[in-house]
Amino acid sequence: SGYVTHPGMTAPRVVLFADGGASVGTGHIFRLHAVLRCLRMHEVPAEMLVPLPSEALAQFGLEDVRSVKTEPQEIVTAVCRSAPALVILDTYRHLEEFFQQLGGRDCHLAIFDDHFCVKETVALIVNASPAVSASDYAPNAANHFLLGPAYASLARGYIGARSRYTVSTT
Repeated sequence: SGYVTHPGMTAPRVVLFADGGASVGTGHIFRLHAVLRCLRMHEVPAEMLVPLPSEALAQFGLEDVRSVKTEPQEIVTAVCRSAPALVILDTYRHLEEFFQQLGGRDCHLAIFDDHFCVKETVALIVNASPAVSASDYAPNAANHFLLGPAYASLARGYIGARSRYTVSTT
């Protein structure tokens, strides 16, 4: 099926998508990878997709993450393929495409958003920026919020080795 699984894992009920690349960097990836590891630790069937080549993911020690193409429609199609119950996004690009594809489906949407990009109502917004509040968002932007630095997440090892986690532009 192409899903990254562990023994006993079924089709993913949670799909995470983290943006990355030469112009975006890898912070989104390492922020969501920590969430992926937590979900798996609690035996939640989850899959993470990233628009980087498999070789780059392996270089970063992320063999449990699946590479997807960089075109918006292919990304959205890959995320929606397994009919997940929850989609967690960490991207500022392609949000309209995600809202269009996921609209009307029996699927919840959570977004890691520190640029106030959410224009549709979502189940959850996570924003680790200091001094952020729900009033910084449009009314009804989310059903739930996790706001402030207490909700920051980064995979272990990223901060100490940040220079190693850059994406080559060649």
